[in-house]
Amino acid sequence: MASTVYFQHAGSELQRGVDLIRLVALLHRHRPQSIWILDRTIRPALAAALAGIPERIGLGLGPQSAFITNDGVGQDHFHDHPIDWLRALMAAMKVPLVSTEPDLQLPTPMLRLVGEKFVQFARPWIPVGIGASHPDKDWPDATWCEFLRGLRTPGTVFLVGGPAMTRARRNLCSRPVQARSSMPAICD
Repeated sequence: MASTVYFQHAGSELQRGVDLIRLVALLHRHRPQSIWILDRTIRPALAAALAGIPERIGLGLGPQSAFITNDGVGQDHFHDHPIDWLRALMAAMKVPLVSTEPDLQLPTPMLRLVGEKFVQFARPWIPVGIGASHPDKDWPDATWCEFLRGLRTPGTVFLVGGPAMTRARRNLCSRPVQARSSMPAICD
């Protein structure tokens, strides 16, 4: 049976250690024969090894290589984009990968509702994801400001992210970001 297991690995190092122990126990209960780790972090690979999972397929980038059972993708991919990691891993494992592009099919009624909700905003609509999973991975405010000022569109730039993040970023520039476009924050 195939399943996806999510686990938290955020917070202090102590919390991450507790979460790792919980993941080992969870994996041990499920007793899968194989696990695919599509990230270069060490924790899921270590947890899988400690749980006794015989086949641990992973990228093998950095210290993770000590805990996987395949050859990995090669250290030359270490700084690649995660999608390129996926492509390299699928090629190394000889798994066909038709596309990495999403093919999200939204129901027509939902599309109609979105169109009605934002009808007052000029097109084209440009959504911009604001924020990151960790502050170290986020751009500084000055870089966001420069990026937002550089968007030259007669349409609407939507800031997508959490409420505090989008409000702060929408208002961070001391002068207007773009005179001809509106910039609503889409938070929920």
